[in-house]
Amino acid sequence: MKWHLQNICIAVQEAQEARENSEINGGDDDADDDAPLEDRPSRREAMEAVSVLQRYTHEIDEPFARKLEVILASFGRQTRLEATHAMHDTQITQFFQRSK
Repeated sequence: MKWHLQNICIAVQEAQEARENSEINGGDDDADDDAPLEDRPSRREAMEAVSVLQRYTHEIDEPFARKLEVILASFGRQTRLEATHAMHDTQITQFFQRSK
């Protein structure tokens, strides 16, 4: 678990640095733009990361921690909404076979 927390913290720091560098340089001319994309994490993996970040920021008494908590809560609601919209109606009879 500690390894995951360290990776998440590093990723957040790198994202902050990239955003700051983008603002300083006046654009998003990142050399990594042409790098191959990784597979999208599952919703469960994303929510596990959210949980880790929420536990991490819980004890931090800074405005950025409160902002991150709001963003993470919004992310959770949005992913639940997307999962709900991806569902399709079924009938109970679809799950049972008739015996002959």
